[in-house]
Amino acid sequence: FSGVTDASDAYFQSMLGTSGTVTVRGRHSSSRKLQQVNAPASSEGVVSPMICIKVGQGVMFQVTTDDAGKKHYPQYIRDSLFNTNTAFDYGAFVGLHEKVVDGTDVKVFFYTFREPGIYAFQDVVNSMQRTIVGVVEASVECPAQFANGGVQPTNADTLKSFPDLRKNPISLVTTPNYT
Repeated sequence: FSGVTDASDAYFQSMLGTSGTVTVRGRHSSSRKLQQVNAPASSEGVVSPMICIKVGQGVMFQVTTDDAGKKHYPQYIRDSLFNTNTAFDYGAFVGLHEKVVDGTDVKVFFYTFREPGIYAFQDVVNSMQRTIVGVVEASVECPAQFANGGVQPTNADTLKSFPDLRKNPISLVTTPNYT
């Protein structure tokens, strides 16, 4: 699968195993986490989080409605300079958008990343709320910055530390060609 909306607890049990507990918007299911993500205990969160996972693991996004009735959900930033996988098939995120626009009551969206790279997302309503997902090969460890937790603030040093970027460095500053 590539993306799942509002999966049942049984679905996550079958995908993740049968031990431990994961909470999804107040629901509990018996399962084993694919990767433990240690976020700070504070409810403030990280303004522009960067997440590191391995190929075959996924990220669960909440779909919420604000006081004005606007739906908030992830949107892939196709033209972001942070993206390293130019062939990324973001059709599942387009499908999520279509479901929300059609009025489907979606609460969560789970996406499994099948290829290594850096992927940039933003909130569909507030483009300043961004999340960067870094995906490394299953045999590779996440960069050292993630040793104390799977969610970190986005910064240049963390982006540069991913294996894809060391092999194929991208320059975020380019010189214009005026000719």
